[in-house]
Amino acid sequence: MSLRHALERLLPGRGGLALSWSPGAYAGPEEELSPLYAFFRVANEGRNPVELVRLYLAPVGGEPLEEATPEGERPLPLSLAPGEATTFRLRAKRLARALAAAGHRGRPRVRLVAVDGCGGEHVLRFRYSVDEYLSLRDE
Repeated sequence: MSLRHALERLLPGRGGLALSWSPGAYAGPEEELSPLYAFFRVANEGRNPVELVRLYLAPVGGEPLEEATPEGERPLPLSLAPGEATTFRLRAKRLARALAAAGHRGRPRVRLVAVDGCGGEHVLRFRYSVDEYLSLRDE
């Protein structure tokens, strides 16, 4: 177990948020697919409820690009009970355009940052294929 995970278990309400992302689409009527989305999941893997107050994307070393908004009817801030998760989505091409406008091409490193009610930041770093998603013909 890492030191960070050990400290998160000892500090009530401060830890346990697990972040993930994946590309995906919705299946519509007659098996047609929606445009491609980037789906972001925030799960409370801790033993205490955690308030999620902010979620944003930023290139590593850069300023925030997008404030993520929740899919569904639970706007931020929201409380996640132990074991509970919420999903956020953003059009893949929209994120690619925002990264390109900020001067990033190729496969830049991007941070997904979730800020909890105690001010703690939980970060997931991943690479995003800007040029590939810009070339999509989904609009």
